[in-house]
Amino acid sequence: MLDIPEQLAVREAVERQTPLRRRICEMLMEDHRRWEVAQALGLSRFALRRHILAIRRSFVAMGFEEWEHPRCARRRRRRRAAGASGPMAIVRPDWRRV
Repeated sequence: MLDIPEQLAVREAVERQTPLRRRICEMLMEDHRRWEVAQALGLSRFALRRHILAIRRSFVAMGFEEWEHPRCARRRRRRRAAGASGPMAIVRPDWRRV
């Protein structure tokens, strides 16, 4: 649960969005599925995805943490734990010849 200053910051961030993006935020906060939001607003799923990415970018620009999908975060943690933090060329210099 967010405390009061965080709730106010989220409310302000949502209010700064365009009317369409504000409606997208509201519907997602009401636990509507993405396909329901797209259907209700007459958007394609790709257009909705672009709007959601723009909303995320604007939230990050306002000082919120960048969201990362949990599966991606797990993969990243496993790679770091295994010591493979760099690109493949650093881990295995001859990777192109294999």
